[in-house]
Amino acid sequence: MFKSDEVCLVISGQGKIATAAAISATATHFHEEPGPWINVGIVGHASAPIGEIYLVNQAVEHSTKLTYYPSIPFDTPLRGSKIITYDKPNSKYTEDCLYDMESSAFFYIGQQFIPAEFAQSIKIVSDNFKHPFKKIKSKDVSEHIGSAIEKITLLTDCMSPLVASWNKIESDPCFYNETLTRWKFSKTQQAELRKLLRQWQTISCGQSPWMKVPTSSREAMIQLKEVLSDPKYAPDLSHRDN
Repeated sequence: MFKSDEVCLVISGQGKIATAAAISATATHFHEEPGPWINVGIVGHASAPIGEIYLVNQAVEHSTKLTYYPSIPFDTPLRGSKIITYDKPNSKYTEDCLYDMESSAFFYIGQQFIPAEFAQSIKIVSDNFKHPFKKIKSKDVSEHIGSAIEKITLLTDCMSPLVASWNKIESDPCFYNETLTRWKFSKTQQAELRKLLRQWQTISCGQSPWMKVPTSSREAMIQLKEVLSDPKYAPDLSHRDN
């Protein structure tokens, strides 16, 4: 792992197992940050020219035929393509699409840790029928990855509004940390407290949910549920269109 103030680079190596391990390590080190995660690597393609850059929009696991779809709810000028993931290097190119050894694992494992919108994959064509993968050298790989930096930055910019919205949604609601310091809550209670306070935050205009100071975590939860069930805080549906 190589980390700056703005980005972290995780080098996984080839294959699905290495990719899964890298994702797990990344999730462990940065469990409070939802991404975005961008998988970057070289691929084969039947006809695309060397150096062509694609955004993966469908990943097929060759051995099981399982298909994984990244969620792309934003506009991007990047060209999209299907990718087929093999266990070993492949040069048959039976379909006119991308080929690699990692993408299916990246999407399958990555989406277990972060929202599907935050796991994207950019691939650079390094080999085709005219230029077989056996002729690829280390310097070629470095050059291919370097050529994609501008597109990676572009993709990150496209994803940034989604990340900002998610961070806002997932941030601790008002009164949450204050409540935890005043009374003791179990892990299960903390999760419920977060959910209830998030509901309260949407309707309360910042006012405290407790009409009187609770004496325990149990009483705090009871009062919070009571105030949320109060009809005066229900949404006004009188002007809703029929």
